[in-house]
Amino acid sequence: MMIHSMVRVAVAGVGLLGTSLACHAEVLIRQADDKSVEVTTGVYTAKIDTKGNLSELTVKGAKAFTHQFGAPGKPPAEPPSINVVNQMVAVRSGPARVEWAFGEDTLGFLTEGYNFEGTLDPSVKSIMAPGGKGGPLGKYNGGATGLILANDLTVANAKAAMHVHQKRYIPSEYISEGVKPGSLIEHELRLGSPAGTAEFLGGITIAAVGSSTADLVEEGNAGGGFPHFPKSAPIGFTTTQENVGTSDFPLEYQASIVDHYVAGKEVFTGKQVATLPPQGSKRVEWSVPPLPPGFYYLTVSAWHGEQKLTATKQTFTVDLPHYTRPLTRPADWDAFWARQEKRLAETPANPRLEEIGAKSLAGKAFEVSLVMPGGRTLAGCLVVPEKPTGPAGFGSLTGDRLQSDVVAKAKDGSLAMPAGVQFTIALPADATYTRWNSADDNNLLDCVLWYLRGIDFLAMRPEVKPDRILVSGASRSGPLAVIAAARRPKNVCGVSAFVHTSAGISWTDKPYLSWGLPSGHNPADAAKVAQLAAMAAYVDPVNHAPDVTCPIWFGWGLDDTLSQPQGIEAMYHLCRSKWKRISRDAGGHQYSGGMKQLAAELQTLLNAGGGVDQSGTLKDH
Repeated sequence: MMIHSMVRVAVAGVGLLGTSLACHAEVLIRQADDKSVEVTTGVYTAKIDTKGNLSELTVKGAKAFTHQFGAPGKPPAEPPSINVVNQMVAVRSGPARVEWAFGEDTLGFLTEGYNFEGTLDPSVKSIMAPGGKGGPLGKYNGGATGLILANDLTVANAKAAMHVHQKRYIPSEYISEGVKPGSLIEHELRLGSPAGTAEFLGGITIAAVGSSTADLVEEGNAGGGFPHFPKSAPIGFTTTQENVGTSDFPLEYQASIVDHYVAGKEVFTGKQVATLPPQGSKRVEWSVPPLPPGFYYLTVSAWHGEQKLTATKQTFTVDLPHYTRPLTRPADWDAFWARQEKRLAETPANPRLEEIGAKSLAGKAFEVSLVMPGGRTLAGCLVVPEKPTGPAGFGSLTGDRLQSDVVAKAKDGSLAMPAGVQFTIALPADATYTRWNSADDNNLLDCVLWYLRGIDFLAMRPEVKPDRILVSGASRSGPLAVIAAARRPKNVCGVSAFVHTSAGISWTDKPYLSWGLPSGHNPADAAKVAQLAAMAAYVDPVNHAPDVTCPIWFGWGLDDTLSQPQGIEAMYHLCRSKWKRISRDAGGHQYSGGMKQLAAELQTLLNAGGGVDQSGTLKDH
């Protein structure tokens, strides 16, 4: 091959911690008569062929990846121009271009006019994300990924994240940032640095041994998909971790179980030593002593000497059918609620209705305004079908959702008419449950009073049977539905609510750490927790649950960070309804399949007319 040109560039070396080295390294760039290019440094070699493709990138003897110029599978119609300028090789064909910048141990690239994609070489054995998750290539995907090559070197992302999907090596902008195809993308990779100790470890996988959710779906309940240990069942786990390196890896595993995720009591600790074989994994077994009914949080961490390398958490439950919690009702409970009812009674609602339904609507629709204590206005929309069937419905939306989903559709005739009369109110704009000035001055109590006023209005409508109102709620409106059922037992015939916030907000031994806390609240500060609990006890839906006797269902996600599952489980056990159900689900804040099933079952029950015998209570299973 005739050499057309050669560029020899001296590059100052940089040692550990940024100290300058006396020696100078070279980047040799050679271009042949056919325009192909070869690059040689002390760390890697690279080749660009006559079509502008990066046909080879070899890092200290291990092949890394290749790159086809232009869209994958669609090379440019015209042969590209390939030019060498200092340490850069520029390839262009029409609007498509790539510029390669070669350093002693770095490789930069800028692309425009097509989407960059590399193809990893078979010698790339595994990948590892900075968080520790990784493993054999093709088994895992990851963003912000380092590549562990066959000779235990890494290709690390120096400036921006790359994404690995099996053999494809792609800038993460295409995946996570949604950049348009062909947008300008610029990256730089650092090549050939030794892999850090933790980079050879995959994440710790935890599996429960002997768990079963069979007892959680009895009596018509739903859900599952998470570790649950029934009464008297042995509690056990296995942990597995993968070593993607080429030598033995000795580790110490430490396990800890606490009974709450903040200010919890540690109920179990354990340590085990294991050596992970090269390119293999090791399973460690853990046996846990019996635990009382409740929610638990297991953490297993891997240590190498004094360094913690990786850690994984797992939530699990024990004997939930026998889970109990004490009430935290203050001594002046009755006096407090008598005071709130008096506030409502002394403030006339003065309902104002304006018919807004289109002529094509199969019924009537009204915008409604009601006066609230303090002079505020409750806004809602009342929808009355031509021939109502089943119970009336009551629920809430945010103000903008009420306008877009109900009012606007009623006006243009596109509203799907409910089976029964439906009254939907707009929650106050400040329904954040973050204002906690006192027991009488907080925006959770404000919203409770809005629900009570709305039910009172609906019960007086001539189209509605006053004892046949189904109340709905979810998330922040979930506690409102439960409290309304407790405060209006003669009106509410059923409650359909799930992932309730604020349940357990007055507990001091297991502090509430979910949605609706005052600004600056620290759930690990016992004084702050006690201060909040004293105000919130009156509106904690758990304290109202024993006064609920109508048919009701509940639902929670085990790892929900907005709605605390412990409080929802407690409400289920405390309410005195004969027909009560719960969907306990894996995951977070959601409307699961099990929850939808229970909502439909309750609606069917109430649509059957008559009533449900409330003389007894559901026997806990």
